[in-house]
Amino acid sequence: MLGKPWQRRVGGMGAGVFLGLVLILVVHRYCGLYRILLQYRELKPFVEAVYLVERNYVGGTEREKLLTGAIRGVVESLADPHSVYLEPVVMAGAAREQSGECAGIGILVTVRRGRLMIAEAPVPGSPAAEAGLAAGDVIEAVNGKKVNTLTFETALDLMRGPVGSKMVLTVSRPGTHRHWDVTLERANIELPTVRYQILDDFPGVGYIRILMFTKTSGRELKDSLACLRQNGARYLVLDLRGNPGGCLQAAVEVAEMFVPRGKPILHVKERGKAKVTITSRGSPYLDLPLAVLVDEGSASGAEIVAGAVQDARSGVVVGQRTAGKGSVQTFFQLKNGGGLKLSTARYLLPSGRSLEGQGLVPDVPVEQGAEGADDQLLAALRKLPEVAAAKTGGW
Repeated sequence: MLGKPWQRRVGGMGAGVFLGLVLILVVHRYCGLYRILLQYRELKPFVEAVYLVERNYVGGTEREKLLTGAIRGVVESLADPHSVYLEPVVMAGAAREQSGECAGIGILVTVRRGRLMIAEAPVPGSPAAEAGLAAGDVIEAVNGKKVNTLTFETALDLMRGPVGSKMVLTVSRPGTHRHWDVTLERANIELPTVRYQILDDFPGVGYIRILMFTKTSGRELKDSLACLRQNGARYLVLDLRGNPGGCLQAAVEVAEMFVPRGKPILHVKERGKAKVTITSRGSPYLDLPLAVLVDEGSASGAEIVAGAVQDARSGVVVGQRTAGKGSVQTFFQLKNGGGLKLSTARYLLPSGRSLEGQGLVPDVPVEQGAEGADDQLLAALRKLPEVAAAKTGGW
């Protein structure tokens, strides 16, 4: 049966509407694709190159490897050591670390005299501790890549990964002339980013060390300061040595604890946008005389905090010139599970100084002395009475 005339008309209209919608979607999709192809028509030689390699190269090829190599080449052409392509396993580890979760081997690394080394004894029971690694051991390579050819951040990226995955460190121990490879399986490590104590030999001096900046660092610092105050702290040493940075917002939250309300913490300049100034909301701990410790391993967020304190004159900075990283990185997820870490903004200290490639010069320069003697900490302790006097005098 053909149905009544009105039914046929309605059916025809419905089919017409459906075909029209399909046509609109097709035109929209392929016109959009055409616009993209026009915008990136310079990529045609790349597509041709992949085509020719896959069909003519004498050895075997894998398209995924070819494309990964191409992406890595694009990023390397930026000549920016802080912009890198991250393999899927590394991207996953970086995302977990930024959120405050930690899958690792139980060590804190720093840079001393241009070498990447383990800063202190590994976490008890951790993979590093079980493998016999110790404070002062030098990391020569990560998964076969020599770290002296990498930035501090890139070396850390290589050490990240999911729980259960394995990594190989090439390690040397000063004084033994011994190099060896150790295979370690990453595990969940209980590693708070903030450690604190009242120094035994210096009553009234609270000591806080921030290992890195994650989303939990600001809250951890507030809790630490409250506990130190309750236990009689009248002075404060903030140790940012070996801190590679991390979450920018966390660094801002930390700086707010030591910069007076309304004073700038940093300026951020993104591509094509006006400069943004981030100011402090203040805190109840500004009355504590403050000394900040930095070294060549202090980078990014650590430099922001130390620089904000220095420019606000709310404390004294002691130690070595810092790493000199004045850019902000953003993570972008790719379809293959990997990602790009790209420099998407520059930051300037409140005074307008850029630290990129220059680093922060301490108020009191102190090189680290012989093993076992913390000359930088001792210099900071000697400076605290002077800082206290300056605060009393309205510094």
